[in-house]
Amino acid sequence: LLYYVCYSIQCSNIFTSAMVLAIIVNTFVLSLDRYPISNDEAGVLEAVNGAMTYVFLGEMIIMITGLGPNEYSRDSFNLFDATVVVLSIVELIIKTASVSSNSNGAFSALRAVRLLRVFKLARSWVSFRQLLSKMIDTLGDI
Repeated sequence: LLYYVCYSIQCSNIFTSAMVLAIIVNTFVLSLDRYPISNDEAGVLEAVNGAMTYVFLGEMIIMITGLGPNEYSRDSFNLFDATVVVLSIVELIIKTASVSSNSNGAFSALRAVRLLRVFKLARSWVSFRQLLSKMIDTLGDI
């Protein structure tokens, strides 16, 4: 029963659209990070980043449950996304365990990996996928 529910959810256009919106929101929030930044603003960004990590973890769980581990792992986008989710969870754990706030450089590097999630949009946006293909072709010609 859980398999069918998760399969139906992950196949729905609403779920796909919600995940595209989540990627866009996450990318926007990550782009707001800068130095110097006020403690209040940094706290808000961290809270939103944490919430987005849980959204993407939920997406991964729904997709693994709905597709099954074998089918899920056949898609390289899913493997990439799972890697980003695991790195984001590791970042949250380290950040929670860390008592020092002087390690922001390391966290910025981990956060930068999450920006690569924007490439997942290529799956659902044909024009974006074509643009990426042209960019890759151009780089190959250099």
